[in-house]
Amino acid sequence: MALSQLEKFCEQTHRFKGYSLGGVLHGFLKILCKYIHSQLETQMQKVLHINPDKCTGCLQCEMACSYENHDTFATAKSRIKVFDFHHTGKKVPYTCTQCDEAWCLHACPVEAITKDKVTGAMVVNETTCVGCKVCTIACPFGTINYVQETGKVQKCDLC
Repeated sequence: MALSQLEKFCEQTHRFKGYSLGGVLHGFLKILCKYIHSQLETQMQKVLHINPDKCTGCLQCEMACSYENHDTFATAKSRIKVFDFHHTGKKVPYTCTQCDEAWCLHACPVEAITKDKVTGAMVVNETTCVGCKVCTIACPFGTINYVQETGKVQKCDLC
Protein backbone atom coordinates (compact mmCIF):
# COMPACT_ATOMS: atom_id res chain seq x y z
CA MET A 1 0.00 0.00 0.00
CA ALA A 2 1.52 3.34 -1.01
CA LEU A 3 1.79 6.09 1.58
CA SER A 4 -0.81 8.30 -0.14
CA GLN A 5 -3.28 5.40 -0.29
CA LEU A 6 -2.73 4.75 3.40
CA GLU A 7 -3.37 8.40 4.23
CA LYS A 8 -6.68 8.32 2.32
CA PHE A 9 -7.71 5.14 4.12
CA CYS A 10 -6.85 6.64 7.51
CA GLU A 11 -8.89 9.75 6.74
CA GLN A 12 -11.89 7.53 5.98
CA THR A 13 -11.75 5.84 9.41
CA HIS A 14 -13.48 8.87 10.95
CA ARG A 15 -16.79 7.69 9.42
CA PHE A 16 -17.00 4.87 11.99
CA LYS A 17 -17.28 7.23 14.99
CA GLY A 18 -21.10 7.53 14.86
CA TYR A 19 -21.92 3.80 14.91
CA SER A 20 -22.16 1.43 17.86
CA LEU A 21 -18.69 0.06 18.42
CA GLY A 22 -17.64 2.83 16.07
CA GLY A 23 -15.46 4.46 18.71
CA VAL A 24 -13.62 1.20 19.39
CA LEU A 25 -13.26 0.48 15.68
CA HIS A 26 -12.11 4.03 15.04
CA GLY A 27 -9.51 3.75 17.83
CA PHE A 28 -8.27 0.42 16.50
CA LEU A 29 -8.03 1.68 12.92
CA LYS A 30 -6.23 4.81 14.10
CA ILE A 31 -3.59 2.71 15.90
CA LEU A 32 -3.34 0.38 12.90
CA CYS A 33 -2.82 3.30 10.53
CA LYS A 34 -0.07 4.77 12.71
CA TYR A 35 1.69 1.40 12.82
CA ILE A 36 1.48 0.80 9.06
CA HIS A 37 2.59 4.38 8.38
CA SER A 38 5.68 3.93 10.58
CA GLN A 39 6.50 0.64 8.86
CA LEU A 40 6.21 2.19 5.40
CA GLU A 41 8.41 5.12 6.38
CA THR A 42 11.18 2.84 7.65
CA GLN A 43 11.00 0.72 4.51
CA MET A 44 11.34 3.64 2.11
CA GLN A 45 14.85 3.45 0.81
CA LYS A 46 17.08 6.08 -0.67
CA VAL A 47 17.95 6.12 -4.35
CA LEU A 48 20.53 8.08 -6.26
CA HIS A 49 19.15 8.92 -9.69
CA ILE A 50 21.83 9.74 -12.25
CA ASN A 51 20.74 11.10 -15.61
CA PRO A 52 23.71 10.66 -17.99
CA ASP A 53 22.07 12.85 -20.65
CA LYS A 54 22.43 15.87 -18.39
CA CYS A 55 26.10 15.31 -17.52
CA THR A 56 28.41 18.03 -18.80
CA GLY A 57 31.56 16.55 -17.30
CA CYS A 58 31.95 19.37 -14.77
CA LEU A 59 32.88 16.88 -11.99
CA GLN A 60 30.78 18.76 -9.42
CA CYS A 61 29.21 15.46 -8.34
CA GLU A 62 32.67 14.04 -7.61
CA MET A 63 33.66 17.18 -5.72
CA ALA A 64 30.48 17.15 -3.62
CA CYS A 65 30.93 13.47 -2.80
CA SER A 66 34.55 13.87 -1.72
CA TYR A 67 33.68 16.88 0.40
CA GLU A 68 30.75 15.10 2.07
CA ASN A 69 32.84 12.03 2.91
CA HIS A 70 36.38 13.42 3.36
CA ASP A 71 35.93 17.18 4.00
CA THR A 72 38.09 17.95 0.99
CA PHE A 73 37.48 18.74 -2.67
CA ALA A 74 39.40 15.91 -4.31
CA THR A 75 37.89 13.95 -7.19
CA ALA A 76 40.29 11.07 -6.50
CA LYS A 77 38.51 10.50 -3.15
CA SER A 78 35.01 10.54 -4.61
CA ARG A 79 32.70 7.54 -4.51
CA ILE A 80 31.07 8.83 -7.70
CA LYS A 81 33.15 8.65 -10.86
CA VAL A 82 32.61 10.30 -14.24
CA PHE A 83 33.54 8.06 -17.15
CA ASP A 84 34.76 9.82 -20.27
CA PHE A 85 33.88 8.19 -23.60
CA HIS A 86 36.70 9.79 -25.60
CA HIS A 87 35.47 8.62 -29.02
CA THR A 88 32.05 10.29 -28.58
CA GLY A 89 32.88 13.09 -26.16
CA LYS A 90 30.12 11.81 -23.85
CA LYS A 91 30.64 11.80 -20.10
CA VAL A 92 28.65 9.55 -17.79
CA PRO A 93 28.65 9.58 -13.98
CA TYR A 94 28.42 6.22 -12.25
CA THR A 95 28.50 4.84 -8.73
CA CYS A 96 27.32 1.80 -6.78
CA THR A 97 23.89 0.66 -7.93
CA GLN A 98 23.12 -0.95 -4.54
CA CYS A 99 22.15 -4.08 -6.45
CA ASP A 100 19.85 -6.70 -4.96
CA GLU A 101 22.40 -9.47 -5.50
CA ALA A 102 25.05 -7.47 -3.58
CA TRP A 103 27.94 -9.61 -4.72
CA CYS A 104 30.29 -7.41 -2.72
CA LEU A 105 28.39 -8.18 0.48
CA HIS A 106 28.46 -11.95 -0.12
CA ALA A 107 32.12 -11.94 -1.18
CA CYS A 108 33.45 -10.13 1.89
CA PRO A 109 35.21 -12.73 4.05
CA VAL A 110 34.89 -10.65 7.25
CA GLU A 111 31.31 -9.42 6.67
CA ALA A 112 32.39 -5.78 6.62
CA ILE A 113 29.63 -4.91 4.12
CA THR A 114 26.09 -4.87 5.42
CA LYS A 115 22.76 -3.55 4.20
CA ASP A 116 21.60 -0.41 5.98
CA LYS A 117 18.01 -1.08 7.03
CA VAL A 118 16.97 2.57 6.71
CA THR A 119 18.58 3.59 3.41
CA GLY A 120 18.89 0.20 1.74
CA ALA A 121 22.52 0.93 0.89
CA MET A 122 25.27 -1.65 1.12
CA VAL A 123 27.63 0.01 3.60
CA VAL A 124 31.28 -0.73 4.36
CA ASN A 125 32.14 -0.86 8.06
CA GLU A 126 35.67 0.57 8.05
CA THR A 127 36.59 -0.90 11.41
CA THR A 128 35.72 -4.42 10.22
CA CYS A 129 37.19 -4.08 6.71
CA VAL A 130 40.64 -5.66 6.38
CA GLY A 131 41.34 -4.21 2.93
CA CYS A 132 41.58 -7.58 1.15
CA LYS A 133 39.84 -6.14 -1.96
CA VAL A 134 37.76 -9.28 -2.59
CA CYS A 135 34.65 -7.09 -2.84
CA THR A 136 36.29 -4.98 -5.56
CA ILE A 137 36.82 -8.14 -7.59
CA ALA A 138 33.28 -9.39 -6.92
CA CYS A 139 31.57 -6.15 -7.98
CA PRO A 140 30.65 -6.52 -11.67
CA PHE A 141 30.40 -2.73 -12.07
CA GLY A 142 33.75 -1.73 -10.58
CA THR A 143 32.20 0.75 -8.17
CA ILE A 144 34.06 -0.25 -5.00
CA ASN A 145 37.34 1.57 -4.64
CA TYR A 146 40.42 0.76 -2.59
CA VAL A 147 41.73 3.77 -0.65
CA GLN A 148 45.52 3.65 -0.38
CA GLU A 149 45.71 6.03 2.62
CA THR A 150 43.40 3.94 4.80
CA GLY A 151 44.07 0.49 3.40
CA LYS A 152 40.29 -0.03 3.23
CA VAL A 153 37.62 0.06 0.54
CA GLN A 154 34.91 2.63 0.01
CA LYS A 155 31.66 2.68 -1.93
CA CYS A 156 28.59 4.84 -2.22
CA ASP A 157 26.46 4.78 0.92
CA LEU A 158 23.69 7.01 -0.48
CA CYS A 159 24.60 9.80 1.91
